[in-house]
Amino acid sequence: DQKRKVGLVTSGLTYTILPPERGERQLGKILETLSVIQPEGDMPLWGLISSQLGHLVRGSTVILITPSSDEKLMTVVLELVQRGIMPIVILLDATSFGGQRGEKQLENQLFQKGIQTISIKAGDDLRTVLESPKQVINGRLFAQT
Repeated sequence: DQKRKVGLVTSGLTYTILPPERGERQLGKILETLSVIQPEGDMPLWGLISSQLGHLVRGSTVILITPSSDEKLMTVVLELVQRGIMPIVILLDATSFGGQRGEKQLENQLFQKGIQTISIKAGDDLRTVLESPKQVINGRLFAQT
């Protein structure tokens, strides 16, 4: 409700860019895009982020939602931080959704670097999980409420 501009970039079966805008119409476009997105795609998340770095403004927040445990993702997340962009990483626990690999190592690395990280498992109450992100700052654990 802060009237901030919000955009969306997705890379599933199709590559979608919704430039940042304000208002209910933008919310509708984002929700419509999210309702039809297919998770299959060839572009890794780190590649998608790298392709958008030039469009991100210092002070922005970037929310990354992925089951990826790719090491390159950590590198790109740290680059966001160096550019003054605040990443929030939402890791989907692939094994709990029937996938083959877990994201625990990446989650621990992000956590140790002070990156706000949320892990979601199949069956989690999304509202509860998303309202309680954890972050380490100067070696201390903070649970935001």
